[in-house]
Amino acid sequence: MKKEIWQEIPAYEKYEVSDMGRVRNKSTGLVLSQWTNQDGYKILTLRKEKGVSTLRVNRLVASAFLGELFPHLVVDHINHVRDDNTLSNLRFFTYSQNAQHSLPRRYNTRIYKPKGDSHHINYVKDEKRNNKYLVRFFINKKRIGKFFKSFEEAVIYRDKILSTIKLTQR
Repeated sequence: MKKEIWQEIPAYEKYEVSDMGRVRNKSTGLVLSQWTNQDGYKILTLRKEKGVSTLRVNRLVASAFLGELFPHLVVDHINHVRDDNTLSNLRFFTYSQNAQHSLPRRYNTRIYKPKGDSHHINYVKDEKRNNKYLVRFFINKKRIGKFFKSFEEAVIYRDKILSTIKLTQR
């Protein structure tokens, strides 16, 4: 099993972030709670002398391990999964590169765990607490969805559908 590596967060000296996307208080060693925002990104709150800031975890991991996040750069999730903040899944991109790497909007293909009818909420448990993953596509204004027990199965299905769509459009 790989050992988790911790780095101090630039501009937040009281905290450390790991290469696995976890954040902890340096003095207490406690790992901080994270939650998912409306766009599917993991966020948390950090304190400074001047107040409190709500920050995206992906940006904290990238700035601690990859270097300074310059204004013309964004943090890209290589596998398109917005709450996978492991260092191996993050890289810096320009806005142009990020637009080219993103999935076409007409193939909106987020994978998430729904809760009841609130399908806009990403990565939460369903009401039965079965931890099922939903792959949902919107193609030509038609909604297509399928549930999977594991994240890996969901990714395989999503990629299979995407390759089929791309082949039919040639």
